[in-house]
Amino acid sequence: MLSRFTLIKQYPAKEQAELKVRVNVPGSWFGGQLTPSERGVLYECEAFDSSEAHEFGSDRSKQICPGIKFLSESDVFDEPQHQGFWG
Repeated sequence: MLSRFTLIKQYPAKEQAELKVRVNVPGSWFGGQLTPSERGVLYECEAFDSSEAHEFGSDRSKQICPGIKFLSESDVFDEPQHQGFWG
C-alpha cells in the first residue's frame, strides 16, 4: 500500500506505450459510453500508442499535452478492430 509520502516515478508517454504498461483507468475517462455505476469502476487497460501533443478537453477547456492511447481486453474481445481511448 502506498502512503501519501511515497514517491511515484512517472515515465514519458512514449516509453509507457513501448513497454505496453498496464494501468487502471477510471471509467469516467470513457465519456458518456458507460452507465453512472460503470464510470465509478477502474478498468485494467494496456498502453499501446502515444502522442507528445494530444488535444484533450472541450472547446472551452482545450489542453494540449502528452497522451497515451490504451485498450482494455474486454473492448478487444467485443470489437477486435477497436481503436482504443486517449488518456
